[in-house]
Amino acid sequence: MRNENDNLLRRSFSAPRRKQRRRSAFSLLELLLVLAILIVIAALSAPAVQGTIGNQSIASGTDRVRVAMGQARVKAIRTGEVHALFFQRNGQWFDVAPLADHGRLTSQQTGDQPLTAPQRDLSENWLPRSVRFAAGETQNDTRSATTREDSGGPPVDAILFYPDGTSQDARLVLQDDRGSRMAVELRGLTGLAKTIRSVPSIGGQ
Repeated sequence: MRNENDNLLRRSFSAPRRKQRRRSAFSLLELLLVLAILIVIAALSAPAVQGTIGNQSIASGTDRVRVAMGQARVKAIRTGEVHALFFQRNGQWFDVAPLADHGRLTSQQTGDQPLTAPQRDLSENWLPRSVRFAAGETQNDTRSATTREDSGGPPVDAILFYPDGTSQDARLVLQDDRGSRMAVELRGLTGLAKTIRSVPSIGGQ
């Protein structure tokens, strides 16, 4: 009698366990449903992720240009020589160098052609791959015109920085492949640059 009772107890405990094991497994339909939900979530979030990466690229490029402007100002003050930020319009290259070295940089900007390794005579700087210089404006005055003339006519795509800490008024606009735009504005009286995070697109001007 006791053995029969033990057997009944064992069956009563083992049966729910077998049922529980069966319930814990996922069916193929459930797995396909979960997979479909994950695909939909990934598709919805992809544009947001790409937009974030794009914004980081153009912000990084803008910061590089602003820092380069600061370097040009400091070098002009320290050396007593006029320095310039040279940049490639519709390109990605820029460089900080003494204005007297403009002859070595002129060919790098002519025709907006991609630069080749032998042309990189000075320290080079580059914007992120998807970012380029969309526009560049400099305020020319008597001082800048005289300085350019005395130096033998440097390329147009250059912003001048003077030994007294001042510079040309200037504005460089950067644009990425998605059409997002940011700018760096240079105040000539102080020689200090600031970043403008939101610039209207070409169609919005």
